[in-house]
Amino acid sequence: DMQESILKFATAVGTDLSSAADFTGSALRAFGLQSGDTTKLLDIMAKSTSSSALDFSKLATSISIVAPIAKQFGLTVDQTASFLGVLANNGFDASSSATALRNILLYLADPTSKLTKAIGHTATNFNDIIKAFEEFNSKGIDVASVLEMTDKRAASAAATLFSNADALRN
Repeated sequence: DMQESILKFATAVGTDLSSAADFTGSALRAFGLQSGDTTKLLDIMAKSTSSSALDFSKLATSISIVAPIAKQFGLTVDQTASFLGVLANNGFDASSSATALRNILLYLADPTSKLTKAIGHTATNFNDIIKAFEEFNSKGIDVASVLEMTDKRAASAAATLFSNADALRN
C-alpha cells in the first residue's frame, strides 16, 4: 500500500527508494502514524521541500531529532515541518535547527524555565506555542535577551521563530 507513495516521494525529493522508505518508516513511527497515513505524510514532506530551503537530507536529519518531542506536544507533521522550513529558510542547518527547536519546545513546557517565566505560562501545544512566539515578537525580544532565557543553540532559532510567528500560524 505504501510503495507507490514512497516511489513518488523519492522522485519528488530526488532521493533513492531505500532512503525514502527508511525515512517514511521512521517518520510514521516518530509521529505515531499508521501505514494508511503514508500518502498524507509524504505529500506534506514533499511540499515542505518544495516550498522551503529544506531538502530531503535536511528534512530526514531534522525530523529524526525533533519528531519525538514534537509528537509529545501534539504537533502535527505539517506544523513540525513548518517550524523546520522557517528555520531552513533563515539559514539554519538541519541538525542545529532541529536541536534548537527541540530545546525551545522543552523550555516552553518547563514551568521553571526563564523562557516560560518571561511569558507567564507554559506552552505545550501548537496554539500555545504560536501565542508565546507572538508575545515574544510583540515585546521586541532580541537574540541577546533570548540567550538569557535559553541557551546558545536555541537563542537565534527562537528569535527567528518569534519573528515568523504569523507565517507559522498559517
